[in-house]
Amino acid sequence: MEHLPLPLLYYSCMKRMIGHAGDAAKFLGHFITSPQKTGAVLPSSSSLARIMADDMGLEKAKLVVDVGAGTGVFTGETLKRVRPGTKVIAIEINPHFARIIRRKYPRVTVISDSVEHLAKHLRTAGHRHADAILCGLPWSHFPDSLQKSLLNAMYDSLKPGGKFASFAYIHSAWWPSARRFKRLLKTRFRKTSRSRIAWLNVPPAFVHRCVK
Repeated sequence: MEHLPLPLLYYSCMKRMIGHAGDAAKFLGHFITSPQKTGAVLPSSSSLARIMADDMGLEKAKLVVDVGAGTGVFTGETLKRVRPGTKVIAIEINPHFARIIRRKYPRVTVISDSVEHLAKHLRTAGHRHADAILCGLPWSHFPDSLQKSLLNAMYDSLKPGGKFASFAYIHSAWWPSARRFKRLLKTRFRKTSRSRIAWLNVPPAFVHRCVK
């Protein structure tokens, strides 16, 4: 599926956009009015969601957090993989998107707040640390100080050996802000790697995978 000829690749992408026209329209509207908070013109694809969830240990996790959850693409993939008793929390600062996730996935705890307050919300839920954090924040849009404060909040909320994943678009991978974020990951986590490219995503993207 990831290596389709270009005509079929284009058709597949267009079919996905049409099939999720409602979510796509919402994303575009929020991107226009608040590009720093939304950071994308379309929801992430199911192919990117699968790559995000791969090798994250979700099948054995007790607590998983989806940060910058948008309309819940990564949340839905997470729910396919975790055990019935696993706690899943979605952090989405946009209240409109948060309502969409609540409606789609009633078993998920949805919090409409900044991830800077993640530790407080984990304590409220009866936890100290997450086993895995999947992050959809638009890091390349953030200044250095914000990148550090948000990443520190997530790092401090991960258990030792916990896993962190965040995606980036290939067209912006060489932006100074994106390169700065990559260096930040290497200084914070003991192990970092990069996934294969999700060509069916619009735009194509890859995933930074990290272990605390």
